[in-house]
Amino acid sequence: MASVRVGKIKLDPKGLEEMLSTDREIRKAVRAEGERVAARARATAPDDHSSTGDAYRKSIRVDESVTTGMRINRIEVRVTAPVPWADAIEAKHGTLARALGR
Repeated sequence: MASVRVGKIKLDPKGLEEMLSTDREIRKAVRAEGERVAARARATAPDDHSSTGDAYRKSIRVDESVTTGMRINRIEVRVTAPVPWADAIEAKHGTLARALGR
């Protein structure tokens, strides 16, 4: 499965630790950025060799998680394309990386 890390929010002050893992506005902003990257990836995704030609494009999604570290928790989103041939498409076309701006 191909995936590109959308971004990472890391705030050092301990007082912000709880807010980072629970605050709705921060979660909403991080999720919105992931959705923007996913939309760019879908818009530029090449046709694939599936029966419909767009299985790769339709598979692009945003996954969200809260990662707990030793000092801080952080919200993380990943834009993924969970089809078996996603790695080959990413290697050839760089769809997810380009959508991220890399």
